[in-house]
Amino acid sequence: MQRGIFVSLLALCLAAVSWAQLKITDSLPAVTDVALPTFARDVSPIVQSRCCGCHRADGSAPFSLHAYGDVRKKAKQIVEVTRSRYMPPWLPVQSHIRFANERHMSEQEIATLARWFETGMLEGDTTKLPPRQDSRFRWQLGEPDLVLMLQTPFELRADGPDVFRNFVLPAHVSGKKFVRTVAILPSNSRAVHHIIGLIDRTRTARRRDAEDDDLGFAGMDFGQAEIPSGQSMLWSPGKVPSSGRPGIAWQIDSKTDIVLQLHMVPTGKPESIQPRIGLYFVKAAPSLHPISILLEATSIDIAAGTKPYEVLDQITLPVDVKLLSVYPHAHYLARRMECVAVLPNGNQQLLMLIDDWDFNWQDEYEFAEPVALPKGTVVKMQFTYDNSTENVRNPNSPPRRVVLGNRSTDEMGSLLLQLLTNSEQDWAAMDESRWRQKLLSTPLHPTANQNLGNIYASRGDYDRALLCYRRALQVAPQDCVAHGNIACTLSEMGDNVLAESHFQRAIELNPEYALGHCHWGAALMRQGRIPEAIEKLNKALELWPEFPEARLNLGEAELRRGNVAQAKDHFSLATSQFPDYALAHFNLGTVLMNSQQYTEATKCFRRAIQIDDQFAEAFNNLGIVLLGQGELLDAAEQFRKSIALDPSYENPRQNLKIVEQQTWDIRKSN
Repeated sequence: MQRGIFVSLLALCLAAVSWAQLKITDSLPAVTDVALPTFARDVSPIVQSRCCGCHRADGSAPFSLHAYGDVRKKAKQIVEVTRSRYMPPWLPVQSHIRFANERHMSEQEIATLARWFETGMLEGDTTKLPPRQDSRFRWQLGEPDLVLMLQTPFELRADGPDVFRNFVLPAHVSGKKFVRTVAILPSNSRAVHHIIGLIDRTRTARRRDAEDDDLGFAGMDFGQAEIPSGQSMLWSPGKVPSSGRPGIAWQIDSKTDIVLQLHMVPTGKPESIQPRIGLYFVKAAPSLHPISILLEATSIDIAAGTKPYEVLDQITLPVDVKLLSVYPHAHYLARRMECVAVLPNGNQQLLMLIDDWDFNWQDEYEFAEPVALPKGTVVKMQFTYDNSTENVRNPNSPPRRVVLGNRSTDEMGSLLLQLLTNSEQDWAAMDESRWRQKLLSTPLHPTANQNLGNIYASRGDYDRALLCYRRALQVAPQDCVAHGNIACTLSEMGDNVLAESHFQRAIELNPEYALGHCHWGAALMRQGRIPEAIEKLNKALELWPEFPEARLNLGEAELRRGNVAQAKDHFSLATSQFPDYALAHFNLGTVLMNSQQYTEATKCFRRAIQIDDQFAEAFNNLGIVLLGQGELLDAAEQFRKSIALDPSYENPRQNLKIVEQQTWDIRKSN
């Protein structure tokens, strides 16, 4: 629905109000009656907190309510729409499960507004009013640790249809940071309907931006961008940003781009729009295990005049979880949205119900307290649509056929669930289960096939991984990541010729695909084609200077062609760039060990073990350098730890025998 239509409907709603029960007193009460409500003391705090998120000079609502005169002029309307709960807008039906930052007015607040109106709308002591802030540049959570801004304002035309456009904001951070939450400022909420943010680590969004002649790129397709687990990046009118939850954060580094998709609505005059996103960091790495699950309609085809039309999806939870939030999304034809949990004992628990969906007021709904759902619970989504003339929000008159698609003239149906699992193992079980369940209903689902393929590949099950990647490619033949994954899998299977053709295709589709260049270099190195491998790895580092895997592979490649000094430089730089990367310290330690620089090598291996206490190879190499320094007892202890971590690892067993033999020889000689 366009903003102009929304305003007209609001005006029509207000015009239809019966004012019979709203009585203005014939004579104004005396100002000295302190028991009477005043604007300054009683009404302004309510209006500021409940209304001015939208009703301000730069807001999305059609008029401002900041000043006394503004509120007095609209007092009749305010009383009626708050009594009827038409305003403030809040779509979920109230239930026993409560959401954080609900925009319901309390009965006391509604009564205060009505009594103020009925008793003469006194202004009161204006010196008590708080100073007004410019909400365009106000961070509700305080000053962010990092602010990313569209460097050049986007110029929105004066009229025409809604505009959906995506803007890429490179992170430009040193090392890696952990983001606990974000806040978004649209800069011009008159013209911005809503904003959705995602993260892109593939540079696909950058490429699409470069290919588009205008600022950003058009459409509602994010490509390879993804939703961070545990939190959503969303701005909509009146939304209060979440302060985050302890233990939940997502990683950002120099390769990360933030992609902001703006739904913009022409206002009748040209508008400049320059959104900003504020990132709030936490020092500690995340300790909890959140996961994002998307229930969605994979097919929508609503004939003109059809009412009702339903879409369904569900997932069975393989482990115990806590539900943190739900984010429903559809376009103009949706009317009703329901999410329920069917518990293992058969009881149903209502999680969210919207019985009058309005695209203009979409939001993410974070639960005031996480909802515990046991293993075996079935979470169901049911959306109902109306493509008839009875749907006052139907943008088509007369109605026309509407199908699934990303344009606002198409229709969608999705419900994003943010879940918290109890352990890393539970997270992995949930991750695999969601993709398996998705493929049961949609065998060619590209995202499900890609992710399930990654799971199989990590286990060395390359045949099944390859099958998944090829299914993804059937649906998305221009997907550089799918080609790259197929190439890596074929390389591991020894089919280097076919692997190279897929590497080439991946880079043709996205020349800035740093991961593709890196993996191609690693594959060439395994074949002994060292100069070609170094060329690809250098290209990966040119595209992403802080790419740890590329830096370590380049060091190994230099080592293989005998350039020990250059290899050492690469490994040393990696330890500086990535001080918490155990493999970087291990590789540097190995070079130092082979050069018999035992003291420095010892420091490297101990640091690697400090980062990763399950690193069996690091314990073994630490034992070797200790043995070289004559520390037999300490060396034997490290070899035993290595064996305990990996009983199949033969090297520490042989090394332990050497230590035991030397120890025996020393005792015998004494």
